[in-house]
Amino acid sequence: MPEDVGDSRHVWLNRNLDDAIDGLEIYSADRHIRTLQPTSVRDLRRAGGPRKHDNLGTMTLVEQDGVLRWVDGLGFRQPSDAARRRGRRGPGRAGNIIKQLKFERLAQNDVGSALRRLDNKLNGTSGLRAWKSPDAGAPAEPVAKGRILLVVHGTFSKTEAITDAFAATKYGKRFFARANKRYDQILSFDHPTISLPPVLNAVDLTRLFAATEATVDVICHSRGGLVVRWWVEGLNQNPKRIGKVVFVGSPLAGTSLAAPPRVRAGLDLLTNVAEVLGKGSQLAATAMPLFVAVTGILKVFGSITKVMAKMPLIDATISMIPGLAAQSYTGDNASILKLREGIGGLPPQPYYAVSTTFEPTSPGWAFWRYFQKPLQRMAALGADIVFDGENDLVVDTHSMTQLSDALDIPPENVMPALPHTDVVHHINYFHQPEVIAFMEKTLRLG
Repeated sequence: MPEDVGDSRHVWLNRNLDDAIDGLEIYSADRHIRTLQPTSVRDLRRAGGPRKHDNLGTMTLVEQDGVLRWVDGLGFRQPSDAARRRGRRGPGRAGNIIKQLKFERLAQNDVGSALRRLDNKLNGTSGLRAWKSPDAGAPAEPVAKGRILLVVHGTFSKTEAITDAFAATKYGKRFFARANKRYDQILSFDHPTISLPPVLNAVDLTRLFAATEATVDVICHSRGGLVVRWWVEGLNQNPKRIGKVVFVGSPLAGTSLAAPPRVRAGLDLLTNVAEVLGKGSQLAATAMPLFVAVTGILKVFGSITKVMAKMPLIDATISMIPGLAAQSYTGDNASILKLREGIGGLPPQPYYAVSTTFEPTSPGWAFWRYFQKPLQRMAALGADIVFDGENDLVVDTHSMTQLSDALDIPPENVMPALPHTDVVHHINYFHQPEVIAFMEKTLRLG
C-alpha cells in the first residue's frame, strides 16, 4: 500500500491516477481482479503448459527527493553506490511508494488495440470540426472555395487543448474574432497521435481536403507540425491550396523526449510536469492527458518485457508505438529523414515558427535539474537526462526551426525569442499574448 497516504501530494496523485487509468485495463494493485491472478504452477502442469506463468504486470510510482519516478514491480530496490556511479538512477536513495498498479500483460498482437484505446481515451473525436468561437466546434467539411484557417493539435492532445487556451484570455478571444472576419471557415483536425504515425494522419487530412479549392492557412502545434509537413510537402497535389503555415513548438527534427535511450526518463519527466500543471489554475486540465498517456505507454513497456524479452526493451517499445517512433530525435528516424531529404530548397508555402527555451526557477520545478544536462552536471546521473540542450519542456529548441540539415525556417519568419523563464513552455504557448500577436501579424488578422 502507498506510504504516507495522509500526505496531500500523495492523495492528489492517487486520485488523479485512478481517473487516468479508468478504461485502460490498468488497476490499483490492491483491487481484486479475477483475471489478473497468477496461474498456479500445479494447474499449468495439469494442462501441459509451461512450469511458470504469470499474466500479471506491475508498476509503481515512487517519490525520491521530491522527484516522481516509475519503476517496474510493486516496489523498488535501492541501487548500490557503484550502480549510481554508472548512472543507473538519479536522485537520492530514499523514497516513498505513492501508487502501485497492475495490469494484464498484452500479447504482441494486442498492442495495437491497446494503443487505439489509449488514443480514444485521450481524444474520442476524429476528423474536421468548424469553429465560430473558442467555445464549440461541430463536425464539418471544408467549404468549396474561399479561405480556411486549419488548426492541428499535437501528441496526447485534442482541439480543445488549443481552443480552450484561446478562450482563457482576452487576446485569444480577439484572435478568434479577427480570424472569423478574415476566413470563410475555421477548421480543426482531430486525429490519433499514439497508434498512428504522422504520415497516416496526413493521409486522412489529404482525403478530407481533396474536394476543396479553398486556400488553407495552418496553425499546428507540436507533433501536428509533422502531420502538416507530410500533407504539404508529400501528399498535397495542389501547392496553391496551401497558404501560410505556422509551426508552434513543432519537433521538425524530432524530440529527445521520444528518443529510445531517453523515453523512460521522458515518461518520468512528463509525470512530474503533470503534477505541477495539475495543481495550477490555468493549465489544470492538461495534467490528465499526461497521466493517461504515461500510464498507458508504461503498460506497453511492461508487456514487452514478456512478449519480446530477447529484444532490447527500449527499442522494442518505441518500434511498437508508431506515434512516438515517428518523432524520435535520432539519426536513423526513417520518417523524419524522408521529410528532410525531400526539400531541395524552401518549400513553396511560407513557413513560420514559434519557439522558446524553458528555464525554470521556481521551487515547483526543482525536479527539472535531474532531466537535463547543464554544463556542471556530473555524468553519474546520465541515465536520467532527457535533454542535452535548450528545449521548451517537450521539444528541443533547435528542432522547431530545422527543416533539413542545410535548411532552417528563415529567421525573419521566426517569432522573436521570448525570455528564458518558466513562464512560457510547450504546453502554454497559446496563452501567451506575444504568440497570439505573432500569429495575428503573420496571418494578417490585424
